[in-house]
Amino acid sequence: MQRLSRLETLMLAAVILGAAVLRFASLGHVPAGLYRDEAFYGLDALNVLHGQHALYFAANNGREPMFIYLLTLSIGALGRSPFAVRLPAALISLLTIPATFLMARELWGRRVGLLSAAVLAVTLWPVHLAHIGFRVGLLPLFAALTAWQAARGWRTQRTRHWVAAGILYGLSFYTYLAVRFTPALIALFLIYAWFAHPRQRSAMLQAGLPFTLSTLIVVAPLTIYAAGHWDIFMGRSGQVTIFNPGIGGPNPWLTLARNVGRAIGMFFWRGDFSARQNLPYRPVFDPVMSVFFLAGVIIAFVRARRDAASALALIWIAVMLLPTILAEDTPHFLRAVGVLPVVAVFPAIAFAQISNLKSGRRSQVAGLKFEIWHLILALVLATSLAFTGYDYFVRYANDKTVRFWFDDAGVQLAAEINRFTGTGWTGNEWIVPERTPAPDHRVFLDGALWDGFVNTRFLVPHPSVVTLIKTGGELPAPNAGPTLLLLWPYEDWRRDLALLPHQSVIEFHDGALSKGDRDPEPIVTYLVVRAEPYSAPPAPLAQFRGGPQLVGAQVQGTRVRLTWYAPQKLDADYAVFVHALRDGASVAQHDGDPAGGQYPMSQWRPGDMVIDEHVLSGAWDAKHDQIVVGLYRRDTGERLPVVDAADQVVSDSVPIAR
Repeated sequence: MQRLSRLETLMLAAVILGAAVLRFASLGHVPAGLYRDEAFYGLDALNVLHGQHALYFAANNGREPMFIYLLTLSIGALGRSPFAVRLPAALISLLTIPATFLMARELWGRRVGLLSAAVLAVTLWPVHLAHIGFRVGLLPLFAALTAWQAARGWRTQRTRHWVAAGILYGLSFYTYLAVRFTPALIALFLIYAWFAHPRQRSAMLQAGLPFTLSTLIVVAPLTIYAAGHWDIFMGRSGQVTIFNPGIGGPNPWLTLARNVGRAIGMFFWRGDFSARQNLPYRPVFDPVMSVFFLAGVIIAFVRARRDAASALALIWIAVMLLPTILAEDTPHFLRAVGVLPVVAVFPAIAFAQISNLKSGRRSQVAGLKFEIWHLILALVLATSLAFTGYDYFVRYANDKTVRFWFDDAGVQLAAEINRFTGTGWTGNEWIVPERTPAPDHRVFLDGALWDGFVNTRFLVPHPSVVTLIKTGGELPAPNAGPTLLLLWPYEDWRRDLALLPHQSVIEFHDGALSKGDRDPEPIVTYLVVRAEPYSAPPAPLAQFRGGPQLVGAQVQGTRVRLTWYAPQKLDADYAVFVHALRDGASVAQHDGDPAGGQYPMSQWRPGDMVIDEHVLSGAWDAKHDQIVVGLYRRDTGERLPVVDAADQVVSDSVPIAR
């Protein structure tokens, strides 16, 4: 093969650098959350770190081991975090760029190699795969490396390349289950080559032994495992196939025909609808790149009879679409991942065809010669880059529904626990050092939340600080120190307040939102109750007759943060009013039950201090308008008077000093 020119070397370096920016930008934060499959990978990696090694991981429908062992290195070095889970996927996706270059360069020449790498670098699909901690990205990497070494073996007739190809192909069976369709790909290509290129039959026979033998040796341990655990190894395939009556319906062949059309259309018409795998319905290629993809497919069809590489690309894409065609939810961008990276070759073939139309017009910048086709290529790639950047880092990143698909509520739940205990990932860290949790802090968590969020279990590094409680079950002993209650808000949780230490500052707030498939609107996933013991209450700002004391007040922007103290058992529930006054007239206000209505005053225990926040609505001036606070009865609207030490009425509200 020819050496790369100065321009081509710079182009390849620029492609890899650009691919790195797209793959590492906002890694760990986009998409928000950590999907349950990612968390299961993390839990398996933790088991490996604790000495539980496996050849095949049976949990969560079964998973091949390579990604989990790579994840073990990441989590072992960085700790438990979304970034640590997703870093291996980003590195794998980046390595696929030079691997694609090597494959396409060997099969179609250096120009198509560079162009294929560039197309893959700016395509949204592999960019998204780089941002989620799934094992699927390993398959395109090993497929490209296998094809590269096999093509070199075909060209040079050297055994070492066929051995290397066999080793890489054997390793690919440890990546993702769609690899199980690749024997059909190889068989169809060999049939094609046998009849279309009879002069190569001898070379094919010579290559078969080293390739097959090295493949079988590498894949033998997994084969032995599969033979002894067939139900685990093949269980997932049976769950999703259209030939399962529950999936394909009474006429699976009609479903098959429909899925073929959907799989073809995924490249330029309508892609995967799931926000876990894609910006919903966004096709693989943007409108401009779609034209070149289709042109490349047509060119490959024309060349296929005499050009083995073109035939390979067409057979490759046809066979490796079968995992999504034969399953539910077509097109499914995870099951179809086997078509990467060869799909990037088709636009590259079209680009290369344009470059062969010599214009005779050249320009020169810094000693580098450019032809018109360079400008066309740069414009198309820049357009695709702009589509990808906008679609992923603007539209997808800011889509509020994405966090529901990735179970962000469980991630926020874990961060809430970790911030309270002083250990683990709290929301932003790339590296999470090992720390000892605060010894007197205790978390009481509804057991249904712990069971329901795998990502919470992965991200909380010290489960021993968490005590699980169940609605209606026996309560454990309360904690004497700082306490965090995390409760399911839609059942009677009032009795669980007995777990709070007496004489505490208590604060309520809603947890993160979530939205299940059957929920018409997002719901509050959990209720947060935090209690911090105190030694003595501060001096009151105001005493209300027969009611609580106001012992703290702060104005923070549009928020007014109040602290109430119950010196004795309160006999009624009172509502709070907060008004902004200008020249004695109200210009902004908020009325509401204290603690957002979660903790009515009649339930306060003597000695409770309760945090109460109000957001003022209306146009008001925080610097000049006067803020006043008071209480009134819900049933009559009568204000509770403010009294002095002699129980004499002073006013019906309390001015807040700023």
